[in-house]
Amino acid sequence: MPQMDFKRDIADEIVRYFDEHSITLDRSKSEDPQFLVERCFPVNATMISQSPRSVHWSAELRARLNTLEERYRRPLAEIERRFATGDDLAEFLSKRVLDSARSDGMLNDFGLHHLHLGRKANPDDEHVERSDWFLFAGVGADEVLFVDVRRHPQLGDADDFGWSDPELLDIIRRNWPNILRSHQLQGVSGDTLSDRERKELRRKNMNVVTRVGDMAIAPPGGGTTASGANLKHVWKAMRLCRLAQHTQELIETNWAECRHDLRGAGLEVEDDAEFRLVRLDEEDLTPEVLGVLTSELGRSGWMVLHVASGKHIDWNFESQ
Repeated sequence: MPQMDFKRDIADEIVRYFDEHSITLDRSKSEDPQFLVERCFPVNATMISQSPRSVHWSAELRARLNTLEERYRRPLAEIERRFATGDDLAEFLSKRVLDSARSDGMLNDFGLHHLHLGRKANPDDEHVERSDWFLFAGVGADEVLFVDVRRHPQLGDADDFGWSDPELLDIIRRNWPNILRSHQLQGVSGDTLSDRERKELRRKNMNVVTRVGDMAIAPPGGGTTASGANLKHVWKAMRLCRLAQHTQELIETNWAECRHDLRGAGLEVEDDAEFRLVRLDEEDLTPEVLGVLTSELGRSGWMVLHVASGKHIDWNFESQ
């Protein structure tokens, strides 16, 4: 029988990935694959992958440029250039971006990143100087929406509601209405909340249906669980772990047929062959690569490795 433990492999791969990128991790849960995947997805989302994107400005932000100081316009232009070319944006992000325990309430709720409009005065510092102004942006795989530039919300100020201001969603509605339509709920009116109520509910990891124009909108960022994790990422983690376990069971149950098929494809495998589940690097997941991956695991960024030969197998059991 083949030797494999795919859920164990998921845990090992993510711990290795975290260590290589200096991402902090609660080591007491380093053997829990679902917890690790739940932590990995938001870190990847917050880091912003290096890929060229078309940049779209809101009319409100274009108008605000006239009153924005030059010291903030320069980093804004540099951020635009890096999005367009696919260059690294890490220095403009939060200093806690590599903290796997961090929960980004704005990203979970509104689906918006915030980038510091500062300059890099110290070459030994990995980040630009923290500034009074942020760019709020919606980042997709191929496009980025420059929603607005605003002052840094004051975390200790009970009357500063900038992180949860629904006006940001209204800017998206006015400029790119189709973006929010995919999150529109039918048959409900949405909540009418004060700024203070909305801020308090987000602090308590409560999800809110927001009234934006004539639409009732579910959280565009995916929503938040009671623990503060992104609901979309928790669902994806559960799905990946179930898929890995299911694939392993199918290989074990149908091993004779699987071995025959591999030999027919030119891969000599032993009866007790060792297989591991390995994570494809983000850089490898180009549209061209994704186009040849047919299995659910492959499209999720994972492939089975035949240890003895070093060959990757895109094992597709979808028809079974």
